[in-house]
Amino acid sequence: MTPIRYKWVIPFILALFAVGTLSVVYAQDAFMQIASQQGESDSLTEPIPPDLPSKFLPHGPHDPTAVFTPADKLDTAEELSSALEQERQRINQFFKRYAPPLQNTRTITTLSKFQWREATLADLKDLSRLKAGSGLWKTVTIPHYGPPLGLTSTIYRTTFIAPKHKTNEVVILRFGAVDYRAHVFINNSYLGSH
Repeated sequence: MTPIRYKWVIPFILALFAVGTLSVVYAQDAFMQIASQQGESDSLTEPIPPDLPSKFLPHGPHDPTAVFTPADKLDTAEELSSALEQERQRINQFFKRYAPPLQNTRTITTLSKFQWREATLADLKDLSRLKAGSGLWKTVTIPHYGPPLGLTSTIYRTTFIAPKHKTNEVVILRFGAVDYRAHVFINNSYLGSH
């Protein structure tokens, strides 16, 4: 039986450690690449504060009756409880509900299932591709938290039937948590951006 040569074991362990460290570094590369991308910083401007004139507020003569005088100190728990109960009785009249309860007059439709994917240059040039459903879509539930993608555009789409409403009523689209920029279209009609 040949003896094990220990001088090769340590470099081998170090080589395995180095490979393991490199794999961790490569796993972090996706985040490093996102952080090092050049964004659209030209559209960002630093706000400059306006040049405001100096204003001095006038004041009148000193009124000694307006000076704050602290209340008597409460020394015991009983005194505190009694003072709190007196204050509750004094302000209780302001908590009475005289107004009738409001009736909800809005019809709310919640949309939570969407199709999602990254946008391509062809999508941005021709929105009808999105309506036709071209590309590989993934069904997601909103709110949706995807993987880190860096500088890219993603698309969410869904279909729904709007509830009937009168012509003098307003239809409001409310997005609870849309980060970054969003451009909203319905039936290929642009509604707005933020």
